[in-house]
Amino acid sequence: MALLFLASPVVSAIATVAVKRWGAGIHPLSLTAFPMLLTGIVMGVAALLFERDAALVFDTRSLGALLYLAVLGSAVTFTVYYWMLAHAPATRVALIAYTIPIVAVAVGALAFGEPIRGRVLAGGALVLAGVALVSRTRHGPRS
Repeated sequence: MALLFLASPVVSAIATVAVKRWGAGIHPLSLTAFPMLLTGIVMGVAALLFERDAALVFDTRSLGALLYLAVLGSAVTFTVYYWMLAHAPATRVALIAYTIPIVAVAVGALAFGEPIRGRVLAGGALVLAGVALVSRTRHGPRS
């Protein structure tokens, strides 16, 4: 299992470099739609296999979460990500990964009233400061 956690960033980096290098003429929505469809099918089959005894609940909270994750958390996010890859350096676009937990904490606080403690605020501020610092650093040829 630990190897999967180590392989995930490597596979993600390879995919990002491949899209940056060979995906220039492909519309970002095209890069997003098929993988999302394929993942939906795989996860649907996995749910049928492994969660068949679990109760299926369609209430406002679960449908809202599903809608949020499908539209904002996946379709819009990945489409914007691939659009950004076409217009910015891959190393800078990759910094988005550091902001995802901050967005998740903010959504949890706003939508579900989850508490935000001082350590979370301090950690979020450090992450944003680090991303801002790296984003402002120029990566040109060294003299």
